[in-house]
Amino acid sequence: MLDSSRHFVQFAEVLHFVDWLARHKLNVFHWHLSDDQGWRVAVDEYPLLAEKASWRSKTSNRVWGDDGTPHGGYYTLDQIRAVAEYARERGIEIVPEIDFPGHATAVLSAYPQFATDPSALEGVAHYPQIFENVLNFSPRPWTSSTTSGLGSSTRREPGSSTSAATRCRLPSGRPLRRSRRGPRGSALRM
Repeated sequence: MLDSSRHFVQFAEVLHFVDWLARHKLNVFHWHLSDDQGWRVAVDEYPLLAEKASWRSKTSNRVWGDDGTPHGGYYTLDQIRAVAEYARERGIEIVPEIDFPGHATAVLSAYPQFATDPSALEGVAHYPQIFENVLNFSPRPWTSSTTSGLGSSTRREPGSSTSAATRCRLPSGRPLRRSRRGPRGSALRM
């Protein structure tokens, strides 16, 4: 995996990374292109993604603190196509990762009108954390009750700390809960 969203890597270095995958006979390239700390794909229809969402003011770390250095960058669609072709020529499949509706703090910094709580935005995240603000694709504000495919769910009021998992309900009305099942990690329990 190459996490370009948190640590931007120049185009030439991505090609070099693909060469190393080929040398080691690895045939899948997981390319992380979006997260709270940066959006890395320039999209003509949404120019603020490249202008704002691809840059953060600094990088913070719990051990070393803030570096105080702006960090970022983005890839054009032509560059992404070139990497895909370069990888294909070497027998490598690219699995791009674009995180939605969560892990979207960078996107929301550029387009706050799509946030569940636009007033809570502070720009592109510069530190790893769980953020409650996610994309709101609903035509209505995130303050009303609605019914989803999982049954009835109450939407979060801005400033509330109720998580999405506790709001979701099954058609029977029982809440959807997360549980841990052995070495496989977490799974939804009904």
